[in-house]
Amino acid sequence: HDLHNVLTPIILAVPFMREKLTDEPSQDILRTLESSAKRGEGVVRQLITFVRGVKGDRVVLHLKFLVRELLNFIAETFPPIIKVVKHCPKGNWYVIGDSTQLYQVLMNLSINARDAMPNGGTLTIDLQNITLSEQEAGLHFGATPGMYVILTVKDTGGGISLEIINRIFDPFFTTKEPGKGTGLGLSSALSIVKSNGGFIDVHSE
Repeated sequence: HDLHNVLTPIILAVPFMREKLTDEPSQDILRTLESSAKRGEGVVRQLITFVRGVKGDRVVLHLKFLVRELLNFIAETFPPIIKVVKHCPKGNWYVIGDSTQLYQVLMNLSINARDAMPNGGTLTIDLQNITLSEQEAGLHFGATPGMYVILTVKDTGGGISLEIINRIFDPFFTTKEPGKGTGLGLSSALSIVKSNGGFIDVHSE
């Protein structure tokens, strides 16, 4: 609730700042600020309902628009040593889900990828259609046969050791320094993906 009280004045102040700061670089920053604040406000609401066990809104949406919004955020906030590659081909199917929750998943995965590449690297975001048979679904934990849009977030960091890869979705488990991570990012990502009817896999080397 305290974060909500901070974000609302930011959203309300942006139109006034836009009148004062008319140059294009400032306008770009204000657009990103407004978009991020609105997303943050939505995330606060979603976390409240998420903790209470209430499902989010379900709408028909195209994941490429969430990716596009994420790329704007990355361009404004990630260091230039992080190169971003996206692959969102035409013809990707629509999905049914909660856009704010799914954007939160994208944010969590991208920030983890950034933190895994302190000396720079490549962040790749890929969308592709896939239809899983019953046999193929059995290869993915939590998957059922059917049509999916697979969203892949990949980095060129040091990877995850075999000793801890099975623990990364545990609540409060983190390998980051104190104050650098809550250990809730991946556990909430898993819960959100499952509640939106999907599944999540991790591969590392």
